[in-house]
Amino acid sequence: MPALDGLRTIAVAAVVLYHIDASILPCGLMGVTIFFVLSGYLITGILVKEWNRSGTIDLPHFWMNRVRRLVPAVVFLILVVAVVTAFLTPDLLTRLRQDVVAALFFFSNWWFIFQDLSYFEAMGAPSPVNHFWSLAIEEQFYLILPPLLLLLFRTRVKRRTIQRGLVVLIAVSALLMFLLYDPAGDPSRVYYGTDTRVFSLLIGALFAFIFPEARVLGRGPRGLTPRQRHLVDWCGTAAFVAIIAFMVFVNGYAPFLYEGGILLVSVLTAVVIVALVFPPSLMARLLSWAPLVWIGKRSYSIYLWHYPLLLLMNPRNFTGEVPWYGYVVQVAVIVAVASFSYQFVENPIRHGAIGRFLKAWATREASLGRLVQQRLMPLGGTAALVVAAVAVMVVVPPVATQQSLAQTGGEAYRPAVVERSWERDSVVCVDPSQNPDATPRERARYADFLLIGDSVTAAMRDENDNGGYGTFHRYFPHAVLNSAVSRQLSKAAEFYDAEVAAGWDGDIVVFELGSNGVATEPQVNAMIELVPPEKTVFVVNVRTPFPLQDINNDLLARAAEAHDNVTLIDWYSYSAGHDEWFDGDGTHLKPSGCEKYMEMIQASLEAHYEKEAAAQAAEEQAAPVGITWGPLSDAGQLGKDDTVAG
Repeated sequence: MPALDGLRTIAVAAVVLYHIDASILPCGLMGVTIFFVLSGYLITGILVKEWNRSGTIDLPHFWMNRVRRLVPAVVFLILVVAVVTAFLTPDLLTRLRQDVVAALFFFSNWWFIFQDLSYFEAMGAPSPVNHFWSLAIEEQFYLILPPLLLLLFRTRVKRRTIQRGLVVLIAVSALLMFLLYDPAGDPSRVYYGTDTRVFSLLIGALFAFIFPEARVLGRGPRGLTPRQRHLVDWCGTAAFVAIIAFMVFVNGYAPFLYEGGILLVSVLTAVVIVALVFPPSLMARLLSWAPLVWIGKRSYSIYLWHYPLLLLMNPRNFTGEVPWYGYVVQVAVIVAVASFSYQFVENPIRHGAIGRFLKAWATREASLGRLVQQRLMPLGGTAALVVAAVAVMVVVPPVATQQSLAQTGGEAYRPAVVERSWERDSVVCVDPSQNPDATPRERARYADFLLIGDSVTAAMRDENDNGGYGTFHRYFPHAVLNSAVSRQLSKAAEFYDAEVAAGWDGDIVVFELGSNGVATEPQVNAMIELVPPEKTVFVVNVRTPFPLQDINNDLLARAAEAHDNVTLIDWYSYSAGHDEWFDGDGTHLKPSGCEKYMEMIQASLEAHYEKEAAAQAAEEQAAPVGITWGPLSDAGQLGKDDTVAG
């Protein structure tokens, strides 16, 4: 069915565009949902057809076909990426080394869950196989569904009963997603989980029972009539338009996704698939366009290769802008590499190249030496690649960065400890508030302000105590730093209240939050309203390669405009063009970046005190000359020391 290859093209294009620039297609990750539903429909259809034809399901044959189809491309990608990253981006090799076993054995989704590795938070260098979570869910589905169907068929369970069971499982999975989703937290658990995502595959399976290919084509007693097929055609067209609109207009971080949005897209995709099964339908004719079919046949390879290639072509610490033609070149590279893998790795192995080689050797059709000589280039290239990949995996040392220490929970990084100036005796400074002649720079330097932040500023804690770079208290010896890894903006109240309860009572609060998960306008306003209006609040915006950057920065900017006591510190603009300040993940900072971050905070505080001094001077200049009298008597009369304006 060529039109289904066209649908694969739409799905993989959506995912690639999202990872290139989420502003192009904010909800492009729904392409994965399309793949899930399509896989559920096709695999279930294959299994049901086999049972109808032979009265059994050959499980070893089915699983071996899946292995030949999926595993060679995965192994080839991991070998190539290991070698390339060893020379170009060793931090990516470090992450690959940690995740390679889970990727090879298709349990990446649960590995990421149990390792508490977020899909949405800016913590650490990304894994080149981060996108394997979806392959893991599909493979787990392929492992469980066939024997389950075989058992049900053999025990003569009615197909209508099976369909009802699928409906129940779909409802349970979707309900789990709804219940486990926390709008104030990181949604990675529900995003990665097999239990919370399997409903998309099950919807495909359900539609394979209700609308098998033969029925859609009008065959058999339950075949659709021409009028019904016409209705399916128009429903499929409307569903396709709705899916595209969903990808364009729905925010990829919206709670609605987990509260029914992904379920809705899954049902719409199933409707589209039914329409595509009928070749004369409008959508089938559109998606059967030869270029779409060509790309669709390579969609698996494109999906595999797009993410590591984009990481290599777009370093996470790149702070510039990529021109449109740069994106075109990147897409061309992805398609070219994927096509090579499809043509020279996947197709030969899928069509029995390894089996033919082993058979020729086993039957002595030719000597081993002659067989090797006939295939010298592919065998030699494969051997060299394997040796090189194993060598770099073993020999190249892991890259340890501040953010990687935080992520792995190493001894050098203790995220729970809070720095309080009155608990330290290492620095004794003169309080500028006692000196009326202190300059704005001196006041900024010795201000007793509170900074509540996430892992970006956690790296600036004192070196001896917390494994940080020690930047914060070198710049602000009287200030209080309360920062921790993976802190959400929605949790600001907990830490602000803790500092107030511990005795802090300064006049300035700085919030450095927003790198971990998308915020909402009520959450930002609630954070700001924690601080009494007579105090000054600074909010620092974020720079991160995640799509949440633009969403959160816009919220923070609007909040600063809406509150008189709030000032925005524009880290995003301040850091533009300074790739050298950032660690490998494009969010966390090297020591030089920490210095620049503190200089920015210091300059903002200095500007605040300059403005305050100017306002005070203007007020004194505008005040009229008074007449001095005494103190008021008990009767309320003026004394000589009282001042009367006028």
